Amino acid sequence: GLRPWRSYQSEFSRVYSSYLEKQYKQRKADEQKFNSTPQYQKLLANMKAATDAARTEGQQIAQQIDLLDRQRAAMTDAFQLARGLVGSITYQLEQIGENNRSAYDSKKKDLDDAKNQTYDVAWPVEGGKIEPRKFNYDQLNNLFTSIMTSKAKLVAQRGQVDQPAEDAQDKINRYVKEHLPGL
Repeated sequence: GLRPWRSYQSEFSRVYSSYLEKQYKQRKADEQKFNSTPQYQKLLANMKAATDAARTEGQQIAQQIDLLDRQRAAMTDAFQLARGLVGSITYQLEQIGENNRSAYDSKKKDLDDAKNQTYDVAWPVEGGKIEPRKFNYDQLNNLFTSIMTSKAKLVAQRGQVDQPAEDAQDKINRYVKEHLPGL
């Protein structure tokens, strides 16, 4: 025929499937035996304890991060508007020549007015409530920096809280790799 390997292919497929089925059963039995060893059970219990210990504090940190994200989102429009206005006037002020003192003084007053202008923000607080607040440019700028700094600290803190659970998981992975061949 045109394809002489067809009979070999079907024979190989049948024999290899049988081989894999035997290997699968043996592997499953080996894994069950391995999973029931006292050392593996101890490592598993340590990981579960570390994960449970980190869960509560991790959830509290996640709630704080969520609040900071909502506050940042609430202030973003007002902050962009204020920063754009102050930046524009600052640029115009820098373009005025030194010999035109009255134009400089006028722009300087405009800049001070822009920095003192208040912006209404629907401010999220804990408990899912919203409070109306007013902020000027400097307050918005400081608040934005403060929110980003606080969030970075919380993310780092969450990493430290999760570290024992990650270390326990690494110990399990190393133990499995060393004591259960073929993975």
